[in-house]
Amino acid sequence: MFRGAHHLAIKDTYFIDNSTARSGLEILLSKSMPDAFHDSGARDPPPRCHFGTRQGYITRIVGWAHGNCSGNQPLLWMYGPFGVGKTAVAQSCADALESEHKLAASLFFSRSSADRDDPQRLFTSIAYQIATKCEEYCNAIESRIRRDPAITTKSLSKQFEELFVHPLSQIDITESGLEGRVVVVDGLDECRGTMEQRAIIDIITTSARNGTAPFRWFLTSRPEDHLVRSMSSESVSSISVHLELPVSRAIDHEILIFVTNEFKKIREERGLSDSWPPEEVLSLLVEHAAGLFVFAATIMRFISDDNSFGPQDQLRIVLEFLEGVSARNDGPGNPLEEMDGFYMLIMQRIPPKLLETARTILLLRDFDLLWMPLIADYSFLSEEQFLGVCAYLRSVGSLNLPNGSVGGILGICFDFHHASFLDFLKDPGRSKELCIYGSFLHEFRQKVLSRLHETYLYGSQKDMIKRGVLLDLLILLYLSAVPSHPLDLQTARSLAEFPFRRVFTAVMNFPEHVNFPNMRDNLPDELRDEILRQDSSGPECSCEDEYAVWVLGHGEHEYCDWSVDQIIFLAFFHSPAVDDSEPKTPSKKAKPLLAYLTSHPLSPLIADIAGSLPRPMQHGTEMLKISDKNEKRVVFRPSPGSGHISYQSRKHGMGSSRVLRSQAPIYSYPVPIEAIKKICTGENTKYDRQRFEKPEEWESQWLTIIWIIGGRYKTLHMIA
Repeated sequence: MFRGAHHLAIKDTYFIDNSTARSGLEILLSKSMPDAFHDSGARDPPPRCHFGTRQGYITRIVGWAHGNCSGNQPLLWMYGPFGVGKTAVAQSCADALESEHKLAASLFFSRSSADRDDPQRLFTSIAYQIATKCEEYCNAIESRIRRDPAITTKSLSKQFEELFVHPLSQIDITESGLEGRVVVVDGLDECRGTMEQRAIIDIITTSARNGTAPFRWFLTSRPEDHLVRSMSSESVSSISVHLELPVSRAIDHEILIFVTNEFKKIREERGLSDSWPPEEVLSLLVEHAAGLFVFAATIMRFISDDNSFGPQDQLRIVLEFLEGVSARNDGPGNPLEEMDGFYMLIMQRIPPKLLETARTILLLRDFDLLWMPLIADYSFLSEEQFLGVCAYLRSVGSLNLPNGSVGGILGICFDFHHASFLDFLKDPGRSKELCIYGSFLHEFRQKVLSRLHETYLYGSQKDMIKRGVLLDLLILLYLSAVPSHPLDLQTARSLAEFPFRRVFTAVMNFPEHVNFPNMRDNLPDELRDEILRQDSSGPECSCEDEYAVWVLGHGEHEYCDWSVDQIIFLAFFHSPAVDDSEPKTPSKKAKPLLAYLTSHPLSPLIADIAGSLPRPMQHGTEMLKISDKNEKRVVFRPSPGSGHISYQSRKHGMGSSRVLRSQAPIYSYPVPIEAIKKICTGENTKYDRQRFEKPEEWESQWLTIIWIIGGRYKTLHMIA
């Protein structure tokens, strides 16, 4: 340790070994949105401008990035309606700036993806990307984050101060190469929360005005009213360039280039004649696109859809549809009319016997908390049936399967190409009889409530769980909170008599949020307080003063829980059928844990699976956690006081759960006991072992746990 030293006397000294601690960069990455980076594999291939299109915008933006602008403003805001290609322009600019070493970071928000809409992860994502490009900056934030990992969870303004202002003041900006680098933030309107969007603008513009960070900021968004007001204020407009990307017939030639290139790809892939399609077809498509890039892109996706009789037949359908649609007039009109008509065509092509199922899937998909496999299970659809319905929606979304087609329904993910499709379906004035709100929402609420009243009559907790009564109730609460869609008197009266207390105390809480203020606004005045009210004096309400307490039901059916910032956290649990096969005999060392699990009062189902718990599940066992990203040493242990099995890092921990932080130890991931669906060991883990390319001898020590929380399947793989 002190090579060559002698006559040393070390007194009152202590040593700290940080060799196993997570680096600040790792902590930063864990609080970032890597799927939203411009070069993310999750977005590959990303939307980008075709060669020869939008070149004027790209040239102007890249020129601004190099300071070739009269006012040398540090902020550029590009705005325009949906479908004009803002994201494609931003992506092309990010690519160009990266090749010139002018890109600091990029972030592409998407409200159709739960992994790309979190405002709390914006500045952490930017900081992580900059840290990977600049060693001096990385060193500056490394010690700061390791000293206080909670920096990444603080308010947006505090995050900006701790991640940028203070670290950047410690380095030589000129030498670092960060001076004038560009941060690209696309789709600010798709970031969750209008207040958060305004806060982001305020923080960025304040920094740009005061020079606390050396970056240029390139923002894009739809011209939402609150964003227009923020960007048009005198303090912001004086330091920013505003660039409109409108729906314009001036880009007809660019849409023609795009359509021509796409048809060329189809011809080459399908071996079609060079004369297909005729020139007049290209002109017709450009005419009906009327300056809206997304219209042309959606039509081309429809024509090239593999789930069809071929591109020629698909084109015939499009042309028949367009025959009955007049081109847009030169005067003002609804720019969504053409797109709405095409969305209508897509929905009308769904067979009548599947249409109600498709609308149900779309209605439930509107709530990000419900995962697609759970929607399939709730709709009583097999994997084949579910995929069959989703196939009709491929023109407006992408259906992703794990490893191509392997992995079953657990890995299914459906992402919309643009949020405008759901916007269309939720507006009865646009989608007419195909609307998923209006009368369809009203009838669906009644159906769910009727099923609830039939199901809760089964006496045991186990029956209620297996029958999915909690999932039904949570879906009903979501649907009841849809803004401006009040409950009818009959539904409200039935809801007022529902035994909330009995259902929510049947199983330990697993929080998910429901917007109770919206729900209360939707209730009839005469029944409002009987169904939902705020109250901090109830017998079960032991919440702290800063929490707003909501009470569901009244009298003997009353149930209350705690909420933060008007978002209530409620219990939610739904379990598919439990494996009834004969469990293996557990080892002696596992018996103390099994005894605890089977006797836990909040675990009515655990007895069905406890016998299959393997030897590694004993108190404080060190294991190797395996995931697609990395492998980590963890300590695996039950937590008797909170009703969890947890895996906890031996380093700085694995991060704390946002919704369970009042129960779980910090830096620990809790696996709720009663949420466990399946435990696999031995040869039953062969598929997982092969997927991670591990040797066969590992199977004897392999543990896979599958559980459901918040409507999402979770999987944990560990090796003893």
